[in-house]
Amino acid sequence: MRHAVYNLTYHFVWTPKYRRAVLEGAVADRLVALLRELVPALGGELVELVVRPDHVHLFGHFPPTLAPYQIAHRLKGATSHALREEFPALKGRLPSLWTHSYHVGAAGIASSETVRKYIEAQKGLSMLKSYKYRAYPTRAQAAAMATMVDTHRRLYNRALAERKDAWEQEQRAVSYGDQSATLRVQRATNPYLAATNFSSCQATLRRLERAFLASFRRVKAGEKPGHPRFRGAGATTPSSSPPTVTAASCATAAPTSSTSARSS
Repeated sequence: MRHAVYNLTYHFVWTPKYRRAVLEGAVADRLVALLRELVPALGGELVELVVRPDHVHLFGHFPPTLAPYQIAHRLKGATSHALREEFPALKGRLPSLWTHSYHVGAAGIASSETVRKYIEAQKGLSMLKSYKYRAYPTRAQAAAMATMVDTHRRLYNRALAERKDAWEQEQRAVSYGDQSATLRVQRATNPYLAATNFSSCQATLRRLERAFLASFRRVKAGEKPGHPRFRGAGATTPSSSPPTVTAASCATAAPTSSTSARSS
């Protein structure tokens, strides 16, 4: 833009998935180095940068040829790819490094100094607030939650049994993508899955995927594998392996009530 004069300044804020505090130590240092390289590569100028354990503040000047969403997409995409490759532990903790959402605000000449001072004040500041609330569900709500938990338990066990059967009988590996692709078909025939949030069902399958990846990583490191185990009714931790569980039985069984689930 040879004959254009512009002064576009943006304040970006984004967070890791689930706002996990993973941006510490070597990961934070590497992220800072990456962003200091990426911003000039986009034709921008970095004004201020603060990396906290659970979020990132970036303030800089950028050319009008790039929309804010393009800047955020490129910065987040490049840093996520590089950090997950250089720090494999991030892959085990998070399905993706960054959330899809982000904040961006445009600052004029007057407000730029205010934003810069605000970001500067964040340096060296360590503050993490958390709130806990006690829920008092009605009997109907408690029963619905128990059914939902049991549905997720059965989905987890069915997926685990499918992986075990495929490997033991056919020497075939089953991935998260394979199992996620069949969710819609299962929901069409299983009323309990149909009544459960689709994203939460995917999260259950991803949890199993992470358990397998962590097990493989321990095997490569010469540690005790700790293979994924079936989850028992009424238990919050994996139970010992029930010998009668198969992919077929897990797929056809319907969730029991909270009383019968405890007795099973």
